[in-house]
Amino acid sequence: MGHDNADKFLIYEKAGASVEGVAKQQAIEQHAETGYVLWLATKDGVPSESPEPSKIEEVQYLRDQGHSDKAIMTYYFGRQMHQWVRQDKELEPDWRSYAEDVVAKYSSLGCWDKRLTFENVLGWYKEEAGQEFSESDEQAMYNISDPAQNKVSADSGEHRDVALLLAIKKNVKEGKDVFVVYGSGHAVRLEPELNKYFRFGEEN
Repeated sequence: MGHDNADKFLIYEKAGASVEGVAKQQAIEQHAETGYVLWLATKDGVPSESPEPSKIEEVQYLRDQGHSDKAIMTYYFGRQMHQWVRQDKELEPDWRSYAEDVVAKYSSLGCWDKRLTFENVLGWYKEEAGQEFSESDEQAMYNISDPAQNKVSADSGEHRDVALLLAIKKNVKEGKDVFVVYGSGHAVRLEPELNKYFRFGEEN
């Protein structure tokens, strides 16, 4: 963030992240880089928001793109388990308990044509991935998460990119000094649009 504008604003990716009442180290352990910058923003009284679409909105958007519940949920499950194998298993080593919590969280949305259970999500995963789920097969989880290999992932990323871009433009228009903490994929995809916006001062 620049030092000449006191009206600062943080935009972060991890919707639902909270650092209220926790120490810096705990914020980092719970939410990684998002936890750290959110903790700093909270400490200094800097307002913040996550412009992530709600999961129900995103599911409907992905359905509108022609994706089945099976394909959508397999993507969500594979993406979250990829995060587990890369990061979260240090704090939650029991993959099955973690995976069951993932399914329960998505089931609680109540927007699916079929009630989600751990067993049917594993069955969907097998159908979509062409193999049974293995907690040690990081490559399979990556493939499902990769927008270059999975159209559901690509469409999800595009939907979230639009929400992020609108949030950046809105706050910049209001004269705020905006700091964004998002995954590098979003930065790469939005770079041309942001370059055009800031270079030519577009107002849309």
